[in-house]
Amino acid sequence: MINKDNNKYGDMLVVEEHDRFLVAIHHSHKEALKQFAQKTDIGFYAEFAKNNSIDAPKSHTILSIDKKHLTTKENLADFNRRVQLASEISADHKFEFDAVHSVIDLSVNEGKKKVVLYGQDKDKTSGKAKNVAYATVLVRTDKYVGFDCGQNEQAHFFRVLPTENFLLTEEDKLKRRDVLGDRLALSEFKKLTWTNKEGETPRIETKTEIPYAQQKAECESKANNDLAQEQIESEKVKKNMHAEQIKRASKRNKPALRA
Repeated sequence: MINKDNNKYGDMLVVEEHDRFLVAIHHSHKEALKQFAQKTDIGFYAEFAKNNSIDAPKSHTILSIDKKHLTTKENLADFNRRVQLASEISADHKFEFDAVHSVIDLSVNEGKKKVVLYGQDKDKTSGKAKNVAYATVLVRTDKYVGFDCGQNEQAHFFRVLPTENFLLTEEDKLKRRDVLGDRLALSEFKKLTWTNKEGETPRIETKTEIPYAQQKAECESKANNDLAQEQIESEKVKKNMHAEQIKRASKRNKPALRA
């Protein structure tokens, strides 16, 4: 039942006005927002709120539910059910979001500033979103994934993204656990490629890559091995040449046979 004395439901806000209810839900909690997405005989159940005075964080989407949808006891019971279910979903999101950040807090390199990124990077010159990023999978829950993006002299960078962004098809959603386990395997270095169009839910393709430091070490190791092999071959050539020289000298100095 909606509590008029306490409009907070975990990370959600519900406010009653004269002719409508306003529901504020974090914009990334799409499963919670979907609880109010429905078309009825008299129009859409919820719309994006206009001219609202609700005191909600900027990170929240504010929905307006007209009271024309709530004219019977059954309608009100259904609304209360939606609010309760959405608040539970939203609470789950927040719990997992905080859990990912807790792991990040424990992973920051000592003495460096922690910088957590969300979404795509921006090009410093054009200001446009970059479609590619590289990072190592640090932690993953059902709803969020945290990446270690490396560090410089001052800061240690991380990135947090919703796991739903990595479910590219309806079949992926049906096999959610297996798909996420494969595409976001812990400790793997990934190339992330955003393929979404503006206004769409972000879609991110992943490809396992070899970290630059490892590539450099492997190249150096290969170069050292190649150099060592070249030195070995060179020594073999020198030894063979020396042996041939001794053999020829021996033939020249060998006394002629007498009859």
